[in-house]
Amino acid sequence: MLKGIQREQEIEEIWNKVEDKCLEHNLKLLSNIKDYKNNKTPIKFLCHIHSKNENDYFEKNISSFLTSKKGCTKCGIESSTKSRRKNVIEIEREFLSKNMLTVDVNENNYVNKDLSLINFICLKHWDKGIQNTTYNGFRNSNNSCKFCICESTSSENHHSWKGGITPLQNYMRDKINPWKVDSFSYYNNTCIVTGTKNNKNIIHHLYGFNSILEEALLELKLSIRPEVNMYNQEELKSIEDLCLTKHYSYGFGVCVFYEIHNIFHKIYGKGNNTPSQWEDFITKIKYGEIKIPQLKVA
Repeated sequence: MLKGIQREQEIEEIWNKVEDKCLEHNLKLLSNIKDYKNNKTPIKFLCHIHSKNENDYFEKNISSFLTSKKGCTKCGIESSTKSRRKNVIEIEREFLSKNMLTVDVNENNYVNKDLSLINFICLKHWDKGIQNTTYNGFRNSNNSCKFCICESTSSENHHSWKGGITPLQNYMRDKINPWKVDSFSYYNNTCIVTGTKNNKNIIHHLYGFNSILEEALLELKLSIRPEVNMYNQEELKSIEDLCLTKHYSYGFGVCVFYEIHNIFHKIYGKGNNTPSQWEDFITKIKYGEIKIPQLKVA
């Protein structure tokens, strides 16, 4: 008698857990406590998301049901998948760091790092249109753009090749002379570090010249070509005009003695330079962290 009562209490306790889980996950329980035999007893339930009608029910044994996260297998898979998803904003930033722009990436169409394809445009090969790759494919390769990969294996990309943006950059330097003249005038041809006025002062780009040129090409939807003569006159004129306009939009360059300028680039590198690098450089000079040698300014 006592064992029978104890058994009934155990069954009721287990069934209460089943009902609580259904309530927690918005599941409709179709089975009855009278169906219970043991923890392997199958129960039937409807999922508010995945059941289309009363006949579209799910079935699990009690033990599996109670140990599962969601009760409903499909809900559990979706929850697990979502937890493994990479944050979409993170993905966009990672692609941009490799000079690629993601296209229509959102929580709805990005599901699996191994299988889901991410559409992107290579900013270097804008004119080639949309390409795609998986996230893991992107992370595990130096470059996901097939045109960049092709170029990287060509002789042009040997360490001694000086092609790419360099010829165009050299050509464009003469086209920004009005900006240089105005920058010299703004600082009265006086080095902002030494306070000297002489013919060895130059204009330093606070925002890298290569970055400005690349922005102009991107805006004009023109690719980087190995030789200047690969652009027609109309294209070159549009690059010149926009590049000069962008120089003024970023403000004047800094007038500085050429040897100090060389020290800056030895520390911070050439290309992709930023105003914050210059501020850091000047601060370190001010507090003696960067030593400026005795300069011959005559």
